Parts: sequence; structure tokens; C-alpha cells
Amino acid sequence: MKKMNDISAYDRQRIKHINTLMDEINEQSSGIYEGLVDRDYIQLKESLDSLERIINEMKKSIQDEI
Repeated sequence: MKKMNDISAYDRQRIKHINTLMDEINEQSSGIYEGLVDRDYIQLKESLDSLERIINEMKKSIQDEI
């Protein structure tokens, strides 16, 4: 496993971006859970829509890599 000092500046930024995306996904997943448990369908829909947006953006960003 590489030490943090061995990671390039580009990879550090990439990892930071990945961590930010995962934080957003986790936040929306929590919102989905809470919306389901509380039967708060407005919050549930907002969290689902937001998660869908995040996923669609990720799909577009990797399209050239596939």
C-alpha cells in the first residue's frame, strides 16, 4: 500500500473528490432511510431524486472510460 506522501497531487484530488461523492451518497441514503421510517414521502422523494442525480452525473463522468 502506498504511503500518502507517495501519492501524486492528482491522485490526492481524485481521492478527495471520491470521498466527497461518497459523503453525498451516504447523506442521501440516510435521508432515504429516514423518509421511509418516518413515512415522510416528500423527504424520501427529495433524497431519491438527489441520489439519482448523483448517480447519473457519475455515469456521465465515466462514459469515456468504458
